[in-house]
Amino acid sequence: MNDFLGLLGNWHFWVLVAGYWFFTASIGALPMPDTTSSEFYGWFFKMANTFAANLSRAAAGKIPGTDDAMPLPGAQAKVTQQAQAAKVANRD
Repeated sequence: MNDFLGLLGNWHFWVLVAGYWFFTASIGALPMPDTTSSEFYGWFFKMANTFAANLSRAAAGKIPGTDDAMPLPGAQAKVTQQAQAAKVANRD
């Protein structure tokens, strides 16, 4: 227990914690790549999020049906339209 309390009292530990927090917050603030982003930015975005253990954002391009990290513009409107059509079809 004394070793753990010694770690909490060590200023090096808190500098490391603050640095990690800053690193992950900076990467979390990166905008998702879209169809106008360069290939390098798409690669950097995925690599940085993987290093920051932000795996859900890093694997966003692996979702079936999407080619990029972000769905194409207007994709949400199409999904909504299909859902409304299915709802109307199920009423009949």
